Amino acid sequence: MKPPLLPLLLAALLPLATLHGEDRFPQPEFTTAYKAKAYQHPAPRGTAMEWVDVAVLLGALALASTFALSRRRKAAVPRRRLAWLEGRLGLYALMLFCLLYFGFYRQGCICPVGSVQNVTAALAGAGYVVPITVILFFALPLVFALFFGRVFCASVCPLGAMQDLVALRPMKIPRALSQVLGVLPWAYLAVAVLFAATGTSWIICRLDPFVSFFRLSGDLTRILLGVLFLGIGLVVARPYCRFLCPYGALLGLASRLSWKKVTVTPRECVQCRLCEHACPFDAIEKPEAPVDAQRPRALRRTGWLLAATPLWIALGAFLFWNLAPSIAHHHNTVFLSQRVRIEDRDPSLPKSWETRIWRELGKSEEELHAQAGAIRSRLQTGALFAGGFIGLVFGLTLVGLSRRVVRKDWEPDPAKCLACGRCFAYCPVEYQNPDSPDSPTLRGGDKHG
Repeated sequence: MKPPLLPLLLAALLPLATLHGEDRFPQPEFTTAYKAKAYQHPAPRGTAMEWVDVAVLLGALALASTFALSRRRKAAVPRRRLAWLEGRLGLYALMLFCLLYFGFYRQGCICPVGSVQNVTAALAGAGYVVPITVILFFALPLVFALFFGRVFCASVCPLGAMQDLVALRPMKIPRALSQVLGVLPWAYLAVAVLFAATGTSWIICRLDPFVSFFRLSGDLTRILLGVLFLGIGLVVARPYCRFLCPYGALLGLASRLSWKKVTVTPRECVQCRLCEHACPFDAIEKPEAPVDAQRPRALRRTGWLLAATPLWIALGAFLFWNLAPSIAHHHNTVFLSQRVRIEDRDPSLPKSWETRIWRELGKSEEELHAQAGAIRSRLQTGALFAGGFIGLVFGLTLVGLSRRVVRKDWEPDPAKCLACGRCFAYCPVEYQNPDSPDSPTLRGGDKHG
């Protein structure tokens, strides 16, 4: 049976009719003085290219794990083939590649650091659907951290690479100060989750200090913020990674549970302390011998700090509860509702462009104020939990400072260690021949300084 001729003819002429309609209604010419801001986001990519990004991320994480844990040695042996693919040199080459690819080519989007907000918005149930590729960007570095430590920070993160290149003469920070500053990433994470869950703002992306460099454009505030962090990075190695990055806090927590950890020496430590001087991140912890005389006092101090932790939780919850109205002001709906109320109370005030556009849409004021009230309620509840969480982190940080951990050798703290490989080149055991009579292993592991 032959198909009907008329439907086929209409289907063939439909594209021509569409083109004819476009010619009849040309694009309007706007003559207003408004100038759109420069496009600040990278162009959308197809699904296939997003999976290419995931594959590059997975390969980079695998290489970073290999360089940090398996191929540690640098070109110590003459005429060694592919010696540049080992240890610190391999990590450094991979870092430059990831800076060019994820930083300047992909323009810093999407990155695992910012994906925290995507996942939070999806879990909050606000109708936001997160692509599987974004979930993988969020999850893969955490999975590798559970197995191999913070290898993402070592070479894959473009934000860390920007700071690593300028870490020329980093100085040591007192341990107590470093521990207290370590609360800031958790506080930043709590605030970012609160903002993303309530639809207030995605502050991790808005306050990214290096995205203006990656996109070669941006407002003055972002550029100055990036310059500030790079300036601090000259004397304090990777300040954003260590004291502000919210994703780094999650990676540090996962690294404490890692299956294989980065070690300074492949064999017994000779207590030379060269690794301590080589590490710019203060991640090398000194040996701690058990002292029975101080044990009761340390236990009492730890007990008192644990007992005080609920007070810190309550204090944090109280402070954020009171800050919730100020936080809510940053939500677009709440801001618009407040502005409408102000203009209704005083009709002589000039109308803002936000309220003019909203009034032209003909929507109900009651509906707007009801939506703003619901958002305020959600923010008030979320602020209570965010503040309590920050108080908990601060209390546990004080408990950690009071504890004495018994260590035999100089060892990297898995939460602070960024697996950069700098300590490998400074360890004398790393380059000694195990068959040599001078090897500390054959000499019974005697210590010398």
